[in-house]
Amino acid sequence: MAPLGILMAVFVFLVFIRGFLISLTDAQGINHGSFIGLANFKAIAADRQFWTAVLTTLEFAGACLITQLPAAFLLASWLRTVRSQRIQAVLSAAFLVPFLMNSVVTALLFRMLFAEPGIVNWLLGLLHLPDQVRWVFDPEVSFGLLVGVAFWQGIGFPTIYFLTAFQAIDPTIYEAATLDGASAPVRFLRITVPLMRPAVTFLAVTSAVGSLVVFDLVFLLFQQGVNDNVRSILIYIYGKAYFGNLELGLGAAAGWIAFFIILVVSLLQLNVLGLGKPQEE
Repeated sequence: MAPLGILMAVFVFLVFIRGFLISLTDAQGINHGSFIGLANFKAIAADRQFWTAVLTTLEFAGACLITQLPAAFLLASWLRTVRSQRIQAVLSAAFLVPFLMNSVVTALLFRMLFAEPGIVNWLLGLLHLPDQVRWVFDPEVSFGLLVGVAFWQGIGFPTIYFLTAFQAIDPTIYEAATLDGASAPVRFLRITVPLMRPAVTFLAVTSAVGSLVVFDLVFLLFQQGVNDNVRSILIYIYGKAYFGNLELGLGAAAGWIAFFIILVVSLLQLNVLGLGKPQEE
């Protein structure tokens, strides 16, 4: 455990401590700055753009949860009915491939598809539909585009995880319930839902955390077209720390506030979904 412990200490814990110390200074660029206490935290808390980014990020996380998890649950339910193991494996791999793709590749791929002019607008023109949509720059459609790209990339992992959780349920439980006269809806509500709750909780928390720290998709998909509708918390932090005046202290303070927001969201999810309650131990 010693090598792992050393790596964690150097690249995780010391980084956290260093980041907190920077948040208490007015550091800019290579200038270490001087100690200013909680001034950076007060400045971030009073910044309207930061809270707009927080709201946008929470909306994005919520959109990902309500689109990806139900769709993944339905896909997994369908996949487990496929009798051929070979076909099931091929379909599972097909769903998982986008998830395994690097986010940089995914963002650049969809940026080319939705560019002006791009393949998507060209296809819309062939169908005699509006073909001058500014997908990347128009605030009215950019958020939907981001959610769609995230759905395409992220649907694979929860699908395979749900499928594995389904397969882990002992079939004799369903057989016994059927013999007792339980209908399909009753079996679903009384057997499937309770036994799948740990999987749902795990996927809900990890999906929410992944959505709350979205950066590369936004940064590369929109580039100069980033607007308030798609500006995530990490994009805001990046802008504060590495653009303009290189205000590293403000960026570090925003990062710590974002950390506590993500922590609160995760704890609320665990409390609502109930993972770890005595009846599950």
